[in-house]
Amino acid sequence: LSDKSIDSLRVKIGKDSKMPFLGTAKDFVYPDSLFFDTRFHLTGAGRALRTVRMIDILREAGTREGWLSQNSGR
Repeated sequence: LSDKSIDSLRVKIGKDSKMPFLGTAKDFVYPDSLFFDTRFHLTGAGRALRTVRMIDILREAGTREGWLSQNSGR
């Protein structure tokens, strides 16, 4: 899937969902060198980068939306 099709699906689902969508498709694009056999299986280094990025996105949203204290985290 392309990032445009993922984002259009996100908009379509988001209209009927109360669940927030955090980040974008582009937030989780990584170089081929971080995958070990398919586009779905990140290497250890790739998983570590993805985890840090997801934590950052959750912290940004939590601080912005008020469910995470400004003093929490890094």
